[in-house]
Amino acid sequence: MKTLKKLYSKEKPSPKDVENYKTALSGLQNVVKEENDKVYANFYKGMLPIFELSSLGDASLSPAEQMKLFTPENLNNFFIAVTETRDYEAKTGIKIHTDDINKTLSFFNPLLSNAGFQLIAANQYKQASDVFYLLYNLDKKNGLNLDNAARLAYQAEEYILSEKLFDEYLESDYFKTGVSYYATNLASGVEELFPDKSSRSKVLTLKTHEKPRDVKVNSSSAEVYKIVADLASFNGNKEKAKKYFDLALEKTPDDSDLLKLVSNFYLQLGYDKIKDEESLINELNKNSDNKKVFNELMEKRKNLFRDALPNFETAYKFDKENIAAKEILKATYEILEMKDKASKL
Repeated sequence: MKTLKKLYSKEKPSPKDVENYKTALSGLQNVVKEENDKVYANFYKGMLPIFELSSLGDASLSPAEQMKLFTPENLNNFFIAVTETRDYEAKTGIKIHTDDINKTLSFFNPLLSNAGFQLIAANQYKQASDVFYLLYNLDKKNGLNLDNAARLAYQAEEYILSEKLFDEYLESDYFKTGVSYYATNLASGVEELFPDKSSRSKVLTLKTHEKPRDVKVNSSSAEVYKIVADLASFNGNKEKAKKYFDLALEKTPDDSDLLKLVSNFYLQLGYDKIKDEESLINELNKNSDNKKVFNELMEKRKNLFRDALPNFETAYKFDKENIAAKEILKATYEILEMKDKASKL
């Protein structure tokens, strides 16, 4: 522990110092037993990439090169180091590394955010999502990072993860009470979003931006509800999907994309109810000469379509241009001998 403390205190460690740091870490993991030692062992373990970055000279490295040091494992270790150490020192009242952690975060968070955007530019959406989720957990006042993490997981087609992150986003104080801060860049004429009010105030003072605009975060709740409903539907949670489709429809009942999603959702619910039709048709073909059995099977088939009918009607109601919904609804009316309704489609 003394070796690590001495090495960590160096402002400009050498590559040899990094090797010695790693060696000391390796030996430390097997001997720590007390809470104090475990906390600081984890601290030095989590700070390894920061220490290594210092030895390389972070100014000469691109964000992409810097991020090579921050593997998912290293990012997780860093998060543990920061949270455990700050919590422990707050509990004991003895601040050894808390100020250093806050100083580290002041330069590391912007570096990490920049690297996250570099990952987006490289279409590495899952890795970018992980980065923004770490940033959110390091500072939960900045809910925009959680929003970014959820959307990036969606782009990465990590649908279970994305649903989980959007659920957390919906429950966050940021979504419920947060405000988005905008201002227009005088040079480009483009309106930009700022992470907080103080960041926007700085550019307004510098007169590089104008036309400040505040927007409540949950004013875009319909869009979030729509995404969550679509995710829940895809992930098999039909009741949750219905709940969030209904919430989205309350906010934006004329959203054409939403109406198409809702139509397809109810269409699939209807299809699920008639999934046994094929096996019934096979049985009907086998029993075409047995009138009693044949009629019983026909009634079973009709019952499937009776059960599915409300879903097919709802699917068509929400999107009259949904050809699949129109065709299956007409077929359902015909099977149920509802000729008047079938003729109108």
